[in-house]
Amino acid sequence: MPASSSDGSIHKFKHDKPLVDKRKIRELRHAAGVRYFDFTPVMIVALASVVGARYLAIGTGDTGLYIFAGMLAAVVISVRVFLFRGAGKAN
Repeated sequence: MPASSSDGSIHKFKHDKPLVDKRKIRELRHAAGVRYFDFTPVMIVALASVVGARYLAIGTGDTGLYIFAGMLAAVVISVRVFLFRGAGKAN
């Protein structure tokens, strides 16, 4: 017997089938369950290597290596900008 809604009680219902179907729950997919490869450590190692090569070039006086490492630094920084363009934005 359902309780009256005028007294603020909760209605009691009799269900023949369960409210939640376990098969439907297992079929759910959402973005929180997707794993992505974090490219940040690779970028940090690449940029640190380029900086190290530039210091090595300065120390040895090798102008060619210094110019090459400078161009490589520009490429690595450009790739970083394009890869992580939307990383901080909320969807």
